[in-house]
Amino acid sequence: MKKYSVSKFYIGMFCLGFLFLIVWEAILIWAEESVLVHAICAVGILSCLYKIFFDLPTAKFSFSDEGITMYVGFKKYETRWAEFEYAGILGINVEAIKSIYTSDTFWVYFSKSFLTDREKIRFLPKTRKDLNRIAYFQYSKPVFDLVLEHVPENLRKQLKEDEEFVIGKMNFWEKVYNK
Repeated sequence: MKKYSVSKFYIGMFCLGFLFLIVWEAILIWAEESVLVHAICAVGILSCLYKIFFDLPTAKFSFSDEGITMYVGFKKYETRWAEFEYAGILGINVEAIKSIYTSDTFWVYFSKSFLTDREKIRFLPKTRKDLNRIAYFQYSKPVFDLVLEHVPENLRKQLKEDEEFVIGKMNFWEKVYNK
């Protein structure tokens, strides 16, 4: 089974953050700052590395006629399509980029139970560790179409309705982020 990246956008964001911290640490070494300042920067670098290797940025997923499998860190979460009752596409605000180009990333999700409005608003922070109940990936038209071929009819209908709404709503930057 081929594995697909859960999100190409977030691996880039975390790698940029990591590079920024490395450059900042080099500047701090050159400026001969205190040990405390180096320690704070080191904690940032380590937490960034942890996120990159054990969380969303390097997460993968695969799918078949039987179900979807999420690979996060060294854990594997397999769920059969029949177990999912809800599916949809959510727009998530990219909080890290505060500019006129603030856009949404769109996420395809499959859930065993109804998602509350609070869970939808804070989708990634709330559901990222709940992979026994939810499977998801960032919307990408080619991958989305491949997944639709394997999804049961009831979920396919929900996803197609959401896709029509999302496609019509996307601006230039959202199309870039959700490539």
